[in-house]
Amino acid sequence: MLTRLLLFTLISLFFASPSLAYGGDPWQELGIQRIEPMRAPDISLKDIDGKDFTLSSLKGKVVFLNFWATWCFPCTVEMPAMEQLYRKYREKGLVIAAVNHYEAPTKVKDFVEAAGYTFTVPVDPSGGASVTYRVRFLPVTYLIDKAGNLVGQVRGSRPWDSKLAFQLIEELIGE
Repeated sequence: MLTRLLLFTLISLFFASPSLAYGGDPWQELGIQRIEPMRAPDISLKDIDGKDFTLSSLKGKVVFLNFWATWCFPCTVEMPAMEQLYRKYREKGLVIAAVNHYEAPTKVKDFVEAAGYTFTVPVDPSGGASVTYRVRFLPVTYLIDKAGNLVGQVRGSRPWDSKLAFQLIEELIGE
């Protein structure tokens, strides 16, 4: 079982990790699929503290909508980089919403608090949001512009604390 997990991890990192070299287009270099802008489907969930989370209420902000699970190794590997990205750009209008995929809220809260993550973590124990966003692979991240439109999708983990990711977010924020 451990060998199988290690093999899966190595394969996913090989295929999901783009070059870390700083260069031209961050979308291309990070392997992010551009989406013709379309209204992001709204989702309403509770976060790990029981507070309401509604995606449509974030219009005017850039939203990094990530789907993940505590059992997903590539998910947990990218989360520290997501935290760094969030801390760098939250004052400039970036919201990170890391939607937990089909797990119990108490389990998710314990995991998030132990790691010290400060971005928003809505929980989706019934999977409704995951169905809405057609989540079939973890992690998956959607980028939503200030107008509330989906503009990008990426499957697999990425170095969200890299110069390329910073360039991408600055482009979306409008810096």
